Formats: sequence, structure tokens, C-alpha cells
Amino acid sequence: MDRTTVFTKTAKGLMEATGKTSVLSRDMRALLKEIDGKATVAEVQAKLGKVPEAKLLEALKVLAKEDFVRE
Repeated sequence: MDRTTVFTKTAKGLMEATGKTSVLSRDMRALLKEIDGKATVAEVQAKLGKVPEAKLLEALKVLAKEDFVRE
């Protein structure tokens, strides 16, 4: 995973982003809502503002591991 990776939501991620489930924290849900299947990691970071890259990549790894997003 690097700054040019594009993520998309899984069915589980869509349910979380739309509010049908509430498994994730508010910060993680905000990150999940920014993932649209078109934006790269760098573009998502720009949308979120002052989120350090290391923290963003770690959060994306957690979302991918828990099957909310995929590359």
C-alpha cells in the first residue's frame, strides 16, 4: 500500500458508512465515508486535512483487515 493505492468499500463497509451498523469509532467512520473507489490515498488524506500519513495508512490497514475496504 502506498499513496497511489485506491480503495473501495465492501458491502460491510457500505453498511457502516450509511449508518446501518455502528461498529467503528467516529474517526474511522469519517475515513470510511471518504473512500469512494476513485480517490487515491493521497487524495483521501487531502480531504481529511491534517491527518498524518502514518496514522492514515495504519487506519486503512485496520479497515482492510476487518473487511470494510479492499484495494
